[in-house]
Amino acid sequence: MLFAAVCDVGVRAEVGRLIQSVRENLGEIDIVVNNVGTIIAGPADNQETESFEEAMQNFWGPYYATSGVLERMKARRFGLPASAR
Repeated sequence: MLFAAVCDVGVRAEVGRLIQSVRENLGEIDIVVNNVGTIIAGPADNQETESFEEAMQNFWGPYYATSGVLERMKARRFGLPASAR
Protein backbone atom coordinates (compact mmCIF):
# COMPACT_ATOMS: atom_id res chain seq x y z
CA MET A 1 0.00 0.00 0.00
CA LEU A 2 1.25 3.46 -0.86
CA PHE A 3 0.56 6.42 1.41
CA ALA A 4 1.67 9.96 0.63
CA ALA A 5 1.21 13.16 2.62
CA VAL A 6 2.60 16.67 2.83
CA CYS A 7 3.93 17.88 6.18
CA ASP A 8 6.09 20.76 7.37
CA VAL A 9 8.12 18.95 10.03
CA GLY A 10 8.96 22.27 11.65
CA VAL A 11 5.30 22.67 12.66
CA ARG A 12 4.42 20.42 15.60
CA ALA A 13 0.69 20.31 14.83
CA GLU A 14 1.34 19.18 11.25
CA VAL A 15 3.58 16.37 12.46
CA GLY A 16 0.88 15.29 14.91
CA ARG A 17 -1.73 15.23 12.13
CA LEU A 18 0.63 13.26 9.89
CA ILE A 19 1.26 10.65 12.61
CA GLN A 20 -2.50 10.31 13.21
CA SER A 21 -3.16 9.99 9.47
CA VAL A 22 -0.49 7.30 9.08
CA ARG A 23 -1.98 5.34 11.98
CA GLU A 24 -5.49 5.62 10.52
CA ASN A 25 -4.35 4.51 7.04
CA LEU A 26 -1.58 2.02 7.78
CA GLY A 27 -1.76 1.07 11.45
CA GLU A 28 0.88 1.47 14.14
CA ILE A 29 4.19 3.04 13.27
CA ASP A 30 7.13 0.67 13.72
CA ILE A 31 9.99 2.79 12.34
CA VAL A 32 10.61 6.52 12.08
CA VAL A 33 13.63 7.65 10.09
CA ASN A 34 14.57 11.26 10.76
CA ASN A 35 16.59 12.53 7.84
CA VAL A 36 17.54 16.10 8.68
CA GLY A 37 17.98 18.92 6.20
CA THR A 38 20.77 21.37 5.59
CA ILE A 39 22.36 24.19 7.52
CA ILE A 40 24.24 27.23 6.32
CA ALA A 41 27.73 27.19 7.83
CA GLY A 42 30.07 30.08 8.41
CA PRO A 43 31.07 32.68 10.98
CA ALA A 44 28.19 33.74 13.22
CA ASP A 45 28.74 37.39 12.40
CA ASN A 46 27.98 36.61 8.74
CA GLN A 47 24.68 34.82 9.51
CA GLU A 48 21.21 36.27 9.60
CA THR A 49 18.80 35.35 12.40
CA GLU A 50 16.53 33.73 9.81
CA SER A 51 19.32 31.27 8.93
CA PHE A 52 19.51 30.11 12.54
CA GLU A 53 15.71 29.87 12.81
CA GLU A 54 15.57 27.77 9.64
CA ALA A 55 18.39 25.54 10.88
CA MET A 56 16.48 24.85 14.11
CA GLN A 57 13.90 22.91 12.06
CA ASN A 58 16.69 20.33 11.75
CA PHE A 59 16.30 19.89 15.51
CA TRP A 60 12.57 20.35 16.00
CA GLY A 61 11.40 18.23 13.04
CA PRO A 62 13.07 15.00 14.24
CA TYR A 63 12.11 15.78 17.84
CA TYR A 64 8.42 16.23 16.94
CA ALA A 65 8.37 13.01 14.90
CA THR A 66 10.17 10.95 17.54
CA SER A 67 8.19 12.30 20.48
CA GLY A 68 4.97 11.74 18.55
CA VAL A 69 5.53 7.98 18.24
CA LEU A 70 7.80 7.09 21.15
CA GLU A 71 5.19 6.62 23.87
CA ARG A 72 3.20 4.06 21.89
CA MET A 73 6.38 2.32 20.74
CA LYS A 74 7.43 1.97 24.36
CA ALA A 75 4.00 0.71 25.39
CA ARG A 76 4.11 -1.95 22.66
CA ARG A 77 7.78 -2.64 23.45
CA PHE A 78 8.37 -2.50 19.72
CA GLY A 79 9.58 0.17 17.32
CA LEU A 80 12.62 2.14 16.27
CA PRO A 81 13.05 5.90 16.02
CA ALA A 82 16.27 6.49 14.07
CA SER A 83 18.21 9.47 12.78
CA ALA A 84 19.99 9.48 9.44
CA ARG A 85 22.88 11.85 8.86
